[in-house]
Amino acid sequence: MIQGLSQILVGLDSFTRMVSVSYTVLVLNELIMVAMEVTTWHWVMIASILGTAGIYFGSLPFLGEYFDLAYLMSLAFWWKLVVVAAISLVPPYAFKILGRTLRPPSYRKVSGV
Repeated sequence: MIQGLSQILVGLDSFTRMVSVSYTVLVLNELIMVAMEVTTWHWVMIASILGTAGIYFGSLPFLGEYFDLAYLMSLAFWWKLVVVAAISLVPPYAFKILGRTLRPPSYRKVSGV
């Protein structure tokens, strides 16, 4: 879904722009999906997620061969990033809610929620 939406929104004429959007969405998507699975937050988990995001975004200036760095600062990049990320997160989130509804965890059964 990420790759296809990136190709549709960016187009095939600029490979580095498509890579910029799709890979950034992939990293953010994985971090958000990890955060969705955490039930008990600990400072180590928060530091790990924020540290991973920081390392990724901190490394972007050194990846000019693979990413269109000027494009990363444009509004076009950011709105495409948000659209692709939002659409790509709908299926996992929907399945998670459906799974919790059909087979609620034990703590929800006990609390009657």
